[in-house]
Amino acid sequence: MYYESNTIYNAYMYICRWDIETGAKAMIRAKWSRKTHPDTQCHQGEVLSVAVSTDMKYLASGGRDNVIRIYDTRLHDGNAEVQAFTGHRDAVTSLAFQKDSYSLFSGSNDR
Repeated sequence: MYYESNTIYNAYMYICRWDIETGAKAMIRAKWSRKTHPDTQCHQGEVLSVAVSTDMKYLASGGRDNVIRIYDTRLHDGNAEVQAFTGHRDAVTSLAFQKDSYSLFSGSNDR
């Protein structure tokens, strides 16, 4: 299945969605925090990687805090975290969704 989209995502201090036709930028997640708050839904350090599912429904982000966060791009302007994974022991440096699937692959400095 092929999906056309005029949307790209990038991250560092913020996770941003860009419309490549208009140049419009929308912040998806607020600035990361250096403080540890167990109830927060933002990374506790820089965001190092982002990936979007083929159908554009889910955005994954990986950070220096060793956490992978999954957001539903259809809810709350893409700002709705639906899952967090904490299995890595070091920074999450790469993410990729399998084509036409919600299987997510991650790379880290720990393995």
